[in-house]
Amino acid sequence: MREVVVLGVGMTQFGRFPEKVPQKIGAEAVVEALKDAGIKWRQIPMMYCTHSSGGNTDGQLIEAELGHIGIPIVNVANACAGGSTSVLLAYQAVATGLYDLIMTVGVDQAPYGPLGGAFPPDPLTVMGVSNMLAKYAMKMQRAIYEKRYTLDQMAWCSVKNHNNGCLNPRAQYKIPMKGPEAVHNSRMVADPMTLYHCCPTGDGAAAAILCTQKVARKYSRGPLIKIVGGALTSQIFIRGELADTRDVSVRAAKQAYEITGIEPKDVDMVELHDNFTVSELEHIVDLQLCEEDEVGPLMERGHFNLNGPLPVNPSGGLIAKGHPASATGVAQIAEFVWQMRGQAGQRQLKSPKIGLSHLCGGDEGMATTVIITKR
Repeated sequence: MREVVVLGVGMTQFGRFPEKVPQKIGAEAVVEALKDAGIKWRQIPMMYCTHSSGGNTDGQLIEAELGHIGIPIVNVANACAGGSTSVLLAYQAVATGLYDLIMTVGVDQAPYGPLGGAFPPDPLTVMGVSNMLAKYAMKMQRAIYEKRYTLDQMAWCSVKNHNNGCLNPRAQYKIPMKGPEAVHNSRMVADPMTLYHCCPTGDGAAAAILCTQKVARKYSRGPLIKIVGGALTSQIFIRGELADTRDVSVRAAKQAYEITGIEPKDVDMVELHDNFTVSELEHIVDLQLCEEDEVGPLMERGHFNLNGPLPVNPSGGLIAKGHPASATGVAQIAEFVWQMRGQAGQRQLKSPKIGLSHLCGGDEGMATTVIITKR
């Protein structure tokens, strides 16, 4: 297996852009990644494109925006894990010698309202049982009942991520918060979940160019940021367990650590799937970064803040940066590249060397990725 370098990254502003079509949003991210890498569009030999809300061939439509070069383009769908799945596929293509250089791009333009709202309703959805918001509200209730986390501890996650988002010029929301009261006092969605416990949907794109170390040295004299490996797992179906988001993450993390030789104690920064605040607390544990009885108190004490021992979601995460679903996985890699180059501006961490990214996609039939990036 060859070493794989992230040569260039690009990302649009995340937000709402109804005046644009997805392929134009995607093209913006591609152009920025090409500029960052110092190469031309015609030098790209192959591309993976992931999207959830567009057509079947959004990758080809992005190519049309940039100028037809006739390259093979594979369109990838894995819900919220689609972007990170495309990064893993690109990594494998370079690592195994299939390509020396490859592009991956994630783009989405989500409808207003909760994810899945456009799907045909079934009886469970109509009753509110199968609705994503209701499910995670029930997960929050269960966590409180089992005394795993308090509502304040979950709210501190939102406070942290919103304050991080204020330092990210590309974030969808920049809402400064002093404490959990701002979260508690936001609009009720599904008891005990208020608005600021949730990530938004939105529009945006991110792109990354991966290559061999030999190719990277032709275009870059800076530090080489490498993807050292990762894992993609799928949910094991258990009757009655509609959305076991934990086991699938535990297995993905275990595989990623085994593949890369990286241990949880080696990780300097984390970008993970905080679709709701309860998810961040659970996934920190799933990724073996601390124990279940430690995560709540650590969140309250600022352990996962920008200036803490283990920053989690320095970009603002899904909660503040936004979540154009298929773009998120590629945007996580872009955040790590900027952090490791020292280009993260006001949210810059102190000399991070190893980043772990994590995403879950889907509901019944979940896909989960863990990718480890290293300077």
